[in-house]
Amino acid sequence: KDWISVLVQAYKGFSIIEKVVEEDPRLIDAQLPIGIVEYYASVSNIFIRWAVNLYGLESSKELALEKIANAANNSKWAWIEASGIISFIYLWLEEMPYDAIPYTSRLSKEFPNNFYFNILYLESLIKTNMFTDARNLIRELDKKYEKLTIRQKEWYGPYLDYEKALLLFFENNILETLPLIDSAINNYSGELDIILGNLFLLKAKVLDIQGNRNGAVKYYNKCIELDNFSYSILESKQYLSIPYIGKKISE
Repeated sequence: KDWISVLVQAYKGFSIIEKVVEEDPRLIDAQLPIGIVEYYASVSNIFIRWAVNLYGLESSKELALEKIANAANNSKWAWIEASGIISFIYLWLEEMPYDAIPYTSRLSKEFPNNFYFNILYLESLIKTNMFTDARNLIRELDKKYEKLTIRQKEWYGPYLDYEKALLLFFENNILETLPLIDSAINNYSGELDIILGNLFLLKAKVLDIQGNRNGAVKYYNKCIELDNFSYSILESKQYLSIPYIGKKISE
């Protein structure tokens, strides 16, 4: 959100990256930072896009995603970070969960004890209607949660509650979702507010289904106020005009 600071730091970083690429133009790892800034430019204001273009980079979202995906699939060192970033983008910024699955699945298999990577995988399973696999993963994460540090529990507990609520919502168990949603919102302490926005959106949808339109509007607005480029904001704006009526989703 602090785009001026991002632009300054990006400029400093590219000075180093350029030197590295000059020494080895075939270094696929360099595609990651370039793709990140180009993606950021593609979803930012016109000044950011102008500044990035002036520096000789693209501001095309499609080309940016290609570069990040290339780093995730083919780089020697950057593939882990690239896989996490493109999973994040596909799940929460672009709403393309089927595209996220190959990356989240690989991260989960390669790093089974990384709680965050498993949260990414769980989100992609739920959003692609793979509910049985999602339930199994939740059982595993409940066990792994007990072994986390206090800070990790504070951070990832609300994330896991969100995923549990999301699965219940997709399975149409609407009444059971609110306690988990409220717990996650009240205890949220993550570094980024992307999942918090999704929690606001999810609560608004549940309230809409229950006929509590005023409450739903309140939480749609809470999501929009975060202003964090996430797809949840687009959905919230949509359902401010037309109430969410729900739909049956089955595996």
